[in-house]
Amino acid sequence: MGIQDTSWNSMKTFLSKRGVKEDIRCFEVRNITRENRESVETLLIEKKDSFLAKTAKRASVAAAPLAAWVTANVKYSQVLEKIKPLEREQANLLRNLKTAENKIGELSTGLKTVDKTVEDLKKRLNLFTKEAAEIEIHLNKAQETIHAAESLVFKLDEEYSRWKHQLNELSKELKILPQNSILASAFVTYLSSCSQDIRRSMVIEWTKLIGLEEFTLMNFLGSERQQLTWQTQGLPSEKLLMENALIIETLSGMDSENSFCPLLMDPSSCATEWMKNYLSGHNVEVTSQTSSKFNTSLDLAIRFGKVLVVQDVDYIDPVLFTILRGDTNQLDVKSSFRLFLTTRNIQADIESHISAVISKINFTTTEAGLAQQLVQCALKLEKPELEIRQQDLLRREEELKLSLDQLQQNVLQQLASSEGDILQNKELLRSLNETKQSSSDISESLAESSKLKANLITECGMYQPLAEYASKLYFSVGNLSKINNMYQISIPTILKLFQKTLSSCSNVDVITKKQKFLQAVYLYFARSVYKSDRLILALHLVHNSFSNLFKEKEWDLLIGHVITEDKANINQIKKDIPSWISYDRSYDVYLLQNTLPELYNQLYLEKEDIWQQFPQKPVPMNLTSFQHVLLVQALCPDLLHSALTDFALQNLGLLVLSPPPLKLSQLLSESSVSEPILIITSPGSDPSEELRNLAKNLKVKYNEVSLGEGQELFALQLFVEAGTQGNWLCLKNLHLMISWLPTLEKELQNLEAHPSFKLWLTTEPNDKFPSMLASCCLRVVYEAPQGVKRNLRQTYNSWEMYKEINKSLFILAWFHAIVQERRIYIPQGWTKAYEFNDSDLAAAVQVLLTRLNKDGKNIRWDFIQGLCESAIYGARVENSYDLKVISSYLRLYFTDSVLSGKQFLTHSVVIPSTNDFKEHIKTIERLPEIDLPEFFGLSPNIDKIWQRNRSKEIIHYLKDLSYTDHKYTKFDRSEWHVQLSPLLNLWKKLNQTTGYIKMKVPVVNEILPPISIFFSREFSFGVFLIQAIHNDLANISRVIKGSLLPDKDIIEFATLLMQLKTPDKWLKLWQGSTNPSLYIQSVMSKVEAMDKYKDHINTTLNLSDVFHSDIFFSALKQQSSRDMKIPVNDLVLSCNWGDCHTTKSVFTLKGIQLEGAIFDGENIVLNHENVSDFITAPLLTISWVSKTSSIVTENILTLPLYSSAERNVFVTELNASCKNNEHDKLIMAGAAFYIQS
Repeated sequence: MGIQDTSWNSMKTFLSKRGVKEDIRCFEVRNITRENRESVETLLIEKKDSFLAKTAKRASVAAAPLAAWVTANVKYSQVLEKIKPLEREQANLLRNLKTAENKIGELSTGLKTVDKTVEDLKKRLNLFTKEAAEIEIHLNKAQETIHAAESLVFKLDEEYSRWKHQLNELSKELKILPQNSILASAFVTYLSSCSQDIRRSMVIEWTKLIGLEEFTLMNFLGSERQQLTWQTQGLPSEKLLMENALIIETLSGMDSENSFCPLLMDPSSCATEWMKNYLSGHNVEVTSQTSSKFNTSLDLAIRFGKVLVVQDVDYIDPVLFTILRGDTNQLDVKSSFRLFLTTRNIQADIESHISAVISKINFTTTEAGLAQQLVQCALKLEKPELEIRQQDLLRREEELKLSLDQLQQNVLQQLASSEGDILQNKELLRSLNETKQSSSDISESLAESSKLKANLITECGMYQPLAEYASKLYFSVGNLSKINNMYQISIPTILKLFQKTLSSCSNVDVITKKQKFLQAVYLYFARSVYKSDRLILALHLVHNSFSNLFKEKEWDLLIGHVITEDKANINQIKKDIPSWISYDRSYDVYLLQNTLPELYNQLYLEKEDIWQQFPQKPVPMNLTSFQHVLLVQALCPDLLHSALTDFALQNLGLLVLSPPPLKLSQLLSESSVSEPILIITSPGSDPSEELRNLAKNLKVKYNEVSLGEGQELFALQLFVEAGTQGNWLCLKNLHLMISWLPTLEKELQNLEAHPSFKLWLTTEPNDKFPSMLASCCLRVVYEAPQGVKRNLRQTYNSWEMYKEINKSLFILAWFHAIVQERRIYIPQGWTKAYEFNDSDLAAAVQVLLTRLNKDGKNIRWDFIQGLCESAIYGARVENSYDLKVISSYLRLYFTDSVLSGKQFLTHSVVIPSTNDFKEHIKTIERLPEIDLPEFFGLSPNIDKIWQRNRSKEIIHYLKDLSYTDHKYTKFDRSEWHVQLSPLLNLWKKLNQTTGYIKMKVPVVNEILPPISIFFSREFSFGVFLIQAIHNDLANISRVIKGSLLPDKDIIEFATLLMQLKTPDKWLKLWQGSTNPSLYIQSVMSKVEAMDKYKDHINTTLNLSDVFHSDIFFSALKQQSSRDMKIPVNDLVLSCNWGDCHTTKSVFTLKGIQLEGAIFDGENIVLNHENVSDFITAPLLTISWVSKTSSIVTENILTLPLYSSAERNVFVTELNASCKNNEHDKLIMAGAAFYIQS
């Protein structure tokens, strides 16, 4: 139309002209020149998409018909050009016809000639008409071709979009292929043995270093199809396990000479079971290193190219060294040979040179993985149809994706193999149409599958909270192995408890199910831990189950994981808190105030009348149950154990911590043939008799073996025999044969046992007991009965074959019960847990019966007392004051007056009047179930002392349980800064006004008097200790600032400090507090005190100010010896309580506390129930005097002085007066002095 500009702006100008419609409507196609048409055809080819209807519509509604109009005119112009010669010819013919007609009249005479001419013209007209019809046919064919092309483009449009997207993704991946390859190789090489948390953190760190936004091993090396395949083979879909499977497949696909042998660290055996399915299509042989056919299996696998799976690899057999190193030139190794190693022991002993040529793959169960298993367990139990649908859905989804992938491959193959004009290939077009239809159907099916999958996830999600809760509890219980290596847990056990809980409460809400499961877990494991550890178990479970019960820092305050940056001056602290709070409670209240200021301000502690009867009477404050516990800890630690017990029971929903009574017969229904019953015993307990009776009642053949050196082969022989014949076997005292237990475990794994076979194991706790063996057993604790009454019952049960029992044996049984049950009150009862047991009782019975036979009625009690004190019970005692307790008991019980009934055995307990066995039993049954302190001769307030000490132990264990194994093992500068800054700042404040850090360690003048030398050495030692502490803390500070690289020693040192544990390095220098904050404050306080003493010796000394109090007494003794010119061995210590002398070689001591007794004026007397668990002793004036000048009276009582309330370090003996008849009573009460901390 005369416009050469084809731009859109020009087009818009043209369309906006007046009359443009008429111009278009009246456009004469014949006016199109050849050059113009060719120009437009070129434009149509170059901008093909722009002339498509759907493209043109997006630009303008008017543009679409105009585009079609242009296309039609171009086609019409092409047709006109083809028929133009015919038109010219036709025009000529018409002209000739007209001329002929004009001549008709003129040539009428030549009619025949005209007819002939007309006939010729008709023939020519028919010819022209035929040519026009052929042109029309060609035009229709062209239209059909165009339609086919349009259809083909439409059909391939979706594939084109998909391929284009894939091409873009491939292009992006190609650019970062080198970086991804580096990360993948590093992942497979270095991270296969790591946990999921470490993998995640290392990948994040590596991606930052290498300049990538993210990296996922599964996306780079794996595919969704592989993951679906592994899931159908039985591998849970947890990310860690999927990555491990990919690593195994990667290593399997490498040349055997260039790849590392995989070692699967698989405690739960789930990976081993998956491996068997994964390798099912190969020639696989499964064996173990302990198998007698191991070498043969290895040889055949190498020669014939088998896949060899070696199970339970706790160590690497030397025969494998050559294969693992790749030195196989001398071996006939077939290329298809593959070696896989598996172990359930994550602590397997792999030598370093072998670790370098194997690839450890960590299949340790994670919380997420276990939660998924628990969800599947719940589905199987409550909604098995959901699990079937889920598996079918996974299978169908995999098949659909594979089909879609195959269809795409077919499309590409058909297009690539097509010959000739693709638009004329009707077979190809038909095949493409069918493929497109199939692809659409599959896409719709996948979309439907995704919806079904989402619905399934929603339905399964109802079990997810409970499964995650159960998984968390599993790992919480697993941490108890830090307390006792025997406290192990297995996944089958938690699955069994989970199933049992769901079965028993199917129609309740999730919260109720959680509570029921928590109770089930506690009651099950409470029977497999010692009674003394049940409260620890309960509190640990409550803490991990109910995080909402604890506000920020409250739990840390309970376990002592808090530190204040302020220098704690006890005198200043005492001024800042209410005056009614005792001196020994000041620091704990100070910690409460600094750690939880908001809570402290709500307490109104200055109002003494509110708190006078706390905790017996509740205070009018809105406190949580745990805040009440914290207040008891701060104000009344002698009642803390009761408060902790009440708190645990309240949140567990139980009445008592003790599980229901358990008989060994109940365990039979709970255990399987492959699950041994492990009985963890305590000193003095032995389940052998109960086992024998159980086997006898069930008429089962029963054998038992007490293990010891040389019993291995005999025990294995009986084991195999019992396993194959279905007998019972009891292997006793496993703790004596720890090195043999891995062999027993392997034999147990390989045994094909008879259904009636039952293996019983007994052991005492041992830190080296194999955890795998403990976890695969059904464990119960078998403790000696607690309480004097239960102890006597057990003793008389062993004597039940006698109808008569001599009355003196009742005294002996009573004595045996007392010395055993007194172990509950360590360190007041005994300073350590002595292993008094049934063999001691048997020996004493033999001695007693021998004397009865020889002496008749005139029993030589001194003989019996001497043997029991020196050879039987006393032989186990290490502390001389504990031996005095035994001696006091023997003098009290083994007398004629007790035997005749004239004197009480103890507190209204009289021995039976006859030798009748039943009479003895009646006497025992009249005893109270709960022991009275008077039974042991202990002070009435011993329960307060016991609660205080036991609470300390419980808190110590809870503190250990609060630390995760991996939290501090890696250097994290920000974490170190947060955790260690308070301690570093405290140390800085402590040294602000002193010059000890830079001071040269003073040299002691050895010519000074001994006492001066002592104080000088104490100060010199203190300065040395301060500088040693400073060097260690300075190194940590430099590491945090980045000026020093951390090494292994620094990391271990800092880890202990972050856990608020005093490092062993410091404790070896001086045995102070195990809390590093208190340790450094104590060191600084002592050094400052010694700094004053070294130059100006003050005869009033606080013993808590010296490092080595025992040396002080020795130095003073040497000083006195010189002053008095008397040999050291001729001096004795003179103690005057309350007196104050200032003569030479005399010191007045303070800082001494008394436990188990009180001062009544000048005498030490038994205390009563309402007094504190300890008192501060009066000032003590001591001096060393000559033995000849000292006055010895019967009223003098010698008691030990210990360095602390734990009574683990003896300092010296102190004398004090007592009443005539209370000497032995005070000894039995466990009275002792200790230095105030």
